[in-house]
Amino acid sequence: RVAKDKKKSDLLESRAWTLFYRMGFQHLSGKNGCILPLAGDGKPGPEDQIDVVAADSEVALAVECKSVESPKKDQSLPDWISRFGEMRRRFGDGLRSVIPADGKRHVGMIVFTWDIILTENDVARAEEHGVTLFDHSDLEYFEALVKHLGVAARYQFLCEIFRGKPIHGLEVRVP
Repeated sequence: RVAKDKKKSDLLESRAWTLFYRMGFQHLSGKNGCILPLAGDGKPGPEDQIDVVAADSEVALAVECKSVESPKKDQSLPDWISRFGEMRRRFGDGLRSVIPADGKRHVGMIVFTWDIILTENDVARAEEHGVTLFDHSDLEYFEALVKHLGVAARYQFLCEIFRGKPIHGLEVRVP
């Protein structure tokens, strides 16, 4: 057989998509992710592209994958993180129109990086805009966890994304 190695960026997207598939998400994006229009009026115009989308009735995740060929800092990452975090509402509204849900979905914005050296400024900006940053070692950890636990690994993953947020149905009620 003859094989050609994937580019690092394509490999990262494939691994992220496969992770969500193995976690048992009901709805996943296609080959090139999904397109999110800048204007919500349905008219043609500028668009944003999201690498991977994973959703079900309770959770919607927008995932971006960023990689470089050799380890280095990315000076444009803080501005890009801000812009990505601001997509949250448009993404949630757009997904609701395509895949209706019974209740309110929790929307998570995730960035997987590979060989990008994250600075304190990058981490602070991500936290400020509600974006979760995972590096390549985090991806390897969750891939191994899915191998061992199967779809149950999903709850550990969601715990990392929605840390500290109240989850409907998990509140303690004393009769």
